[in-house]
Formats: sequence, C-alpha cells, structure tokens
Amino acid sequence: MGRVLLASLPERVVRQKLASGSLVRRTPYTETDPEKLIQILRDVRESGFSVIDQEVEVGLPSIAVPVLNSRGDVVAAINPGLPAMAGDTGEIVERYLQPLIDLQAELKWVLV
Repeated sequence: MGRVLLASLPERVVRQKLASGSLVRRTPYTETDPEKLIQILRDVRESGFSVIDQEVEVGLPSIAVPVLNSRGDVVAAINPGLPAMAGDTGEIVERYLQPLIDLQAELKWVLV
C-alpha cells in the first residue's frame, strides 16, 4: 500500500522522503536501496499497482491499487489481506488484480 501512495507523489518529494530517514529492513526481502525504490515506484506508477512478496512480513504477499477520486487523484489505497499461501507474485496478480481494479473503478465515482 505504501508504494502505491508514494508512487502518486512527485519523484522529487519521494526522494526527499527517502533521504530524510533510514529505511527499515523488516525482512531479508525488504528493499531498502533508495535508487532501487525510486525505480520500483516508477514501475508502480506505470502499471497502476504494487505487488510485494515477503517485504513486510515473512510469508506474507501483498498487492495494492490506488483509490482515485473522480478527478483521478490518488486519495487512498486498497490492500487486501492475503493468506500466506496465496502464491507467488504472478499468481497473486492473476487472481487479485482484476477484482481490485473493478473495486477501484466503483470507488472512483463515489469519491467526488
């Protein structure tokens, strides 16, 4: 969810945020290199979603999409709780991305 929200910010703001504090490695899989994170955020911005595998908690995958208002501004993010056995990131995208995009579209028109 954090990557979706960060990706909605201008890159200069993200760079300031990354430079202002140390990044915490929560698991052995957590990405903490600022330049790699900048590239990941570019990818999130381009694809419209974020998927991670065990970066917050070992065994816990995650997928998130932004919640947009009717003007297309990011106002929140949707990040469902997934079971540890949800599959690899490819399976997670295949199974959960379209339902999240459908929900995203419904919420867009509620949030004027």
